[in-house]
Amino acid sequence: MCLAIPGKILSVDNEWALADFNGKKKRVSMKFVKAKTDDYVICAGDVVTDVIPKTRALKMLEFFNGNKG
Repeated sequence: MCLAIPGKILSVDNEWALADFNGKKKRVSMKFVKAKTDDYVICAGDVVTDVIPKTRALKMLEFFNGNKG
């Protein structure tokens, strides 16, 4: 089992996007799952596998950053 850090889509260029993963920017493929700017996504490697709600993404980021509530 692995945990994925949510990424926020910063820009979209056809089947590719630039996403911010907790401060680290990465180019990801949207070949299978489409997202738009400001969406939060989960990736496996460099491939978007899911778009998740902003509230869920922010809660996950809070946990990963050590604010476990």
